[in-house]
Amino acid sequence: GEKPQLQFTGVGGEQVSLAKLKGKLVVIDFWATWCGPCMHEAPHMVALNQKYADKGLQIIGVSLDQEKTAMIQVARASGFTWPQYFDGGGWDNKLANAWGIKSIPRTFLISPDGVVLWTGHPGLIDAPLANAFKTNPPVLVDPAVLAAANKQLDAVAAALTAGDARHARKLMADGPPE
Repeated sequence: GEKPQLQFTGVGGEQVSLAKLKGKLVVIDFWATWCGPCMHEAPHMVALNQKYADKGLQIIGVSLDQEKTAMIQVARASGFTWPQYFDGGGWDNKLANAWGIKSIPRTFLISPDGVVLWTGHPGLIDAPLANAFKTNPPVLVDPAVLAAANKQLDAVAAALTAGDARHARKLMADGPPE
């Protein structure tokens, strides 16, 4: 039920923050290349990403490695296409300390409004993740954009009901670009 903070620049230069990911379900995975159980779960995490990324899931990796080049190579070879945090601190990793990580792998599931829904071993995330999609579904479209589009469609429907197909076509062409 906590609302944790998370903000960093990923190894690929991307800016990552839970605030920017509001509306998505977020999985934060604490891992390392030297961690056998972490690497055992790598294919599972890739499969979750493939299954859910286009449905509003964002995975974020937090590596407890000390060698950046090796970590990046393993992440790429494993198919980790999501942002990765790396500071080279190993067990003194800044984010791991802030999040109270004492063992890895450790995964957190964050709701679209930033609340921790579940935490545990990534091998046990399937049921909580499926449940989160039902009870805390991602918001894939900005509500303001959706409201504007619905208003536009209502105007189109009114024009069609009034028998003015020409005006309805014009309204459709002038719809919001979002």
